[in-house]
Formats: sequence, structure tokens, C-alpha cells
Amino acid sequence: MTRSYLRFLLVASAAAASISGSALADSPDVRVARSAASGVASFVTPTPGTANPVDTPTGILRRHASLFGIADVDAELRLVKSEIDALGFTTTTFEQVQNGVPVFAAVLKVHQDRAGRLSAANGDFFPAARKVAVTPALTADQAAAAAIGEVGQTDARATETRMTIVDPGWYGNAPTGAKLAYYVVVEKPEIVLRDALFIDAHTGAVLDRWSLICTARDRRIYNAMGGGPPGAPARFEGDPPIGDFEVDSVYEFVGDVYGYYSRAFGRDAIDGAGAPVIATVHSGWSCPNAFWNGSQVVFCTGVASDDVVGHECTHGVTQYTAGLIYQNQSGQMNEAFSDIFGEMIDLFNGNAAFPGTPGGIPWPEAHDTGPTLDTPNNLRTTCGSGMRWMVGEECPAFGGAIRDMWDPTCYGHPDRANSPLQLCQHYDNGGVHMGSGVFNHCFAILTDGKTFNGFTVRALGPIKSGAVFYRALSTYLTPASDFADAYQALNQAALDLVGTMPNDPRTGGPSDSQFTADDAAQVDLAARAVELNTDGQCGSNRPATDPTPPTECSSQSVIWQENFDGTVTGWSVSNSNPPTPYNWEVVGNLPAGRAGRAYFGADRNIGDCAGNDRPYTRSSARPSHFPQRSICRRSALRITSARSLAGTAET
Repeated sequence: MTRSYLRFLLVASAAAASISGSALADSPDVRVARSAASGVASFVTPTPGTANPVDTPTGILRRHASLFGIADVDAELRLVKSEIDALGFTTTTFEQVQNGVPVFAAVLKVHQDRAGRLSAANGDFFPAARKVAVTPALTADQAAAAAIGEVGQTDARATETRMTIVDPGWYGNAPTGAKLAYYVVVEKPEIVLRDALFIDAHTGAVLDRWSLICTARDRRIYNAMGGGPPGAPARFEGDPPIGDFEVDSVYEFVGDVYGYYSRAFGRDAIDGAGAPVIATVHSGWSCPNAFWNGSQVVFCTGVASDDVVGHECTHGVTQYTAGLIYQNQSGQMNEAFSDIFGEMIDLFNGNAAFPGTPGGIPWPEAHDTGPTLDTPNNLRTTCGSGMRWMVGEECPAFGGAIRDMWDPTCYGHPDRANSPLQLCQHYDNGGVHMGSGVFNHCFAILTDGKTFNGFTVRALGPIKSGAVFYRALSTYLTPASDFADAYQALNQAALDLVGTMPNDPRTGGPSDSQFTADDAAQVDLAARAVELNTDGQCGSNRPATDPTPPTECSSQSVIWQENFDGTVTGWSVSNSNPPTPYNWEVVGNLPAGRAGRAYFGADRNIGDCAGNDRPYTRSSARPSHFPQRSICRRSALRITSARSLAGTAET
């Protein structure tokens, strides 16, 4: 035992013993557990086999007052309520008062069985409160003004102001000693703000502050300092700016993500259940880049703009909703949803959600790191004609924007599902980044309106288009959904919304425009304009069995067959000669206990994303003794694998 700890025990014991001569002595008829904060009883139960008479709740407390440190039950306790539960037990609740002023968190409960005997008595009573004078130096209005000043929202309002006695040490914070204070609740619903503050009733100092919105925000920003995540803690929820631009801006932008999803869709954080959002800045991994790794977002220096932060956080939203597989058309939509909602956060937080000069209803979250780049914000007409719909335009490490949602072809990306630019690159998991242009383009068309590919789409604006795409993502899409599935999902989401007033992300309340049947018709037109109603390319989901028979020759004969149960002499096996080649192998022990042999090509987990990528191709060709003649039915075994960092969604 350390000397300081021993000294603490002696002081605590002496303080508790001074409450009354018998405060710490167990009564022979009850068992006692004590509070570490006050040293007096916190839970009392009758000792089995001892007398336990029927009594009133007040009478029970009088008998055991010394255990709780109570000097005068009638003067120091005030009845709050009495309830009978489903078992027939009665619980009577009291609060501690000092000269009529409530003591914060000081509540005692007396539980009695059906006959009225003590079942238990528990709670907290703080004897130190009786030393506090209850005459304040500040008025309630002055305390409320101090609380509003602390939250930094001049148009917030104090919805509750009452006097109390408190020591933050009573509920786990650093103790300050019991003080007379005002308990003030400050609210600003449009930014999901509802904070409680203790304002010292004599000095006006803030004794404590916390959110009354359960798990509304929990930002945890770490600094990797050139290493990998998570890094060292840098700024957590409620902390002031630290002066590191990357740390402070990511903290603010994650707040924008929270605000957008909460006010627009009622979503509580990335997982929908209030989990902390963990972010690492100044990463040295695979730079310049940013990614969501399944549990947190990570940013290299110079890439943490508002749209990129929103982009990476939305990968998490997708993970917890549709769970879109990160390759081919599913992966392209995964990337596109991140671009879409990242851009929505970028436009809304700069008051540029609607084309033209930034303005209108202001974005409620404040930015200490300064304004973002959102102009010119005109309706787009050509490549480079404005900031609207550009992705990553404020990232110095990227050297400018990396994608254009309004016209994806400006960056060589496809703007429709059957575009010749839809290349489905294996090194990019089937073109997830380039192919995202198809879905991005659909959203931009629907939001701002456009004539494209033979379709003219009327603008729905960012509130309605966001509501449609979010509902499709969160309600209808599934992990392997492709463009054709998205076509159905978007249309159904739009039909669901007819007659509703989608929420405005700036206020959290209904917008001023009802979603109409014609709005739903525009969704269908936008989806058709980018050919979501077709199979497209890059791994669209086609039936495993095609009911249409292949074209057959006029006369058919077996020219060669192989069931793999014998030898495989005559087959040629080749690969693209990677550093570690793996060919097809003949194996037994087939899945599900099946007999026989088969060709097997292992998908080896080799390579990484740090300059050691190992794409390779394996193929098996027909035996060399195949007759060289035209045939109408033949098959070949072929597999292509591009290994990248598993579980990582990169910008």
C-alpha cells in the first residue's frame, strides 16, 4: 500500500466518522454497503433472521439515519414519489435538500415488501452538502446567460435553470468540493444540442458540462504522426481546438457528418446506434489517401477535406446498412454513396446546397478552422465550370479534385452503365472508383436537373434526392446489389416518399416541399438516363442459369470429353509469371464430400497495398489434341485475381 493511498484512507475514514458517532457502525439488523464518494451507506438490506418490523418509509429511514449520514430526516429529505411494482413491492423515493435547495444526484429509495417490511434502502446522501450556504450571488438569468455563452451559440436558449448543491466528484469527475450552483439546460434542437451545465452561483464559473442527448456525438480524433492508426489521442468530444489544422478540421467535419445524418435521416452516428466515430490524421499509410477500415476513418496529411471526411464516414454507414460488397457494380455504388453524401455534407456545411451564391438557412455547426471552398457554385455546364459536384477539390495532397460527379467523363470515368469508359479494372476491385461515376451522375442529374442520353430530368434539389438515395441504401439494397437492383430500389424508395416532407438537414425539421408523384417519376428518368435499368458492365448480377439455349451446330458429335476422374494429360496450364506463381492443380477431397477430382486454383492472400501488389492470371487451355475445327460448345477454365488490402475502402 502506498503512503498516499494510506493517507487517503485515513482522511476518508476520519471524514466519514465525523458525520455522527455511529455513522459507520453496522446496525445488527441490517447489512450495509458504503459509497466510495461519501463514505456513508449506499445500500442497506435486512439481515436474515433478525427483526424486521412493518413501518413507514420515513420510519425506516429514521431507524437507519446514522448509516446514511442523515441528521434530520424531516428537514433533509423531501418525498418525491411512491410506486407499487408488478410484484406488489412499494418503492418510495426521497431527495436530499439543504435549507430547501435540492442536492444534485442525492436520492434515497426505500423498498418494502407487500406487508410493509424493509426490503432494501439505497441511494446517495451527501453530508457535506449541509455546510453549503444557499444564498447565491448570481440570479438565474445571469447563470443562464453564462451557460449560453459557454456553448457558443448565441441563439440557443436555456430551457431549465434551477439552483442546486453539487460536487462533480460525487458522480465520478474531479471533485471541487460541494458548491451552490445553477443547473442549466441549454438547447438548440436544429443542431441537436441539449447540454447540461453547472454554473457556480457565486462566481459564474462553469463547474461541469455534458450532453443530454444520449450518444448523439462521440468524436475521437487521433494523431498518427506519420505512423499507422489509431495513433495518439489528440482531441475527443467536447475538447477545445488544439491548433493542429488536420485534427481540428476532421473533428469539425465529423461533427458535420453527425449533424447531416441525424437531422436529415434521424441516424445516430455511423452505426445508427451512437457508436463513437474514431478518426486518425497524419497517417503515413499509403499516402496520399484516406480510407475506412471497417472500424474507423484514416487520413493522410492534406486529404481531410469535408467531402472526403464525409465520404469515408459514409463507407461506415454503408457497412451498417446495405453492406455493399466492395467490388464491381456493388463496389461502384458503395463508392458512389460515399461521394454522394460526402458532397452533400460539403455543400450543406458551406451553405451551398442550392446553386448560386452561398446562403439561405445557415448550417448550424460552427467551424473554427474557417470556411470551406464552395464557389463558384453555379449550375454546371462544362468541365471545370464550378466547384459544385467536384470531389476532393480542397485536398492539397491530391493536387485538386479527383472526380467530377456532374460529368464523370471529365476525369475519364463512365457517365452511364454501358459507357466504353466502364473498364472494370481488376486492380481497382472491378473499377469501384472510376465506375462510381455512373451512380454519382444519376444523383447529380436528379438533384440539379439535366438532359442526358435522351432523357430530360427536372431538378428535385438536394433534400429530396438525398432522401431517395438514403432510403434506397438503408432500406432496400443488399450486399450484392447491382445497378439493376438499384434501379428498383431507387424507384421504390421514391414511391415510399410520395406525400411526405423530407427533413431539411439544416434544421432537422420537415422541409417546405412535399415529395410528389412527379418527383418519383423524375427518379425513374434519372436512373434510366444513366442506364441503371440495364445489365451494364462490371459484374452485374445475371442468373446463374441462362434459360436461353446456346446456338447449336446443325449436326452434333462429341469430339472430346474429360471428367477429371482420370489423368489430365494434354491440358496446358499457364500463368502470368508473378513473383510467386500459382497454377491450377488437380485435387481430390472435393467440397460436400463429393467423389472424383477437379481442377483447383487457390486464391492466395499475397501482396499488399504498399508497392507490393501482385495481380496475376491463371488459365487452362483445351488439350493440344483437340481437333482444329469450329465447334459451337466449348469451355475453358480461367480465373483472374487482383489482391489488395482486404476490408479497406479507399478514396
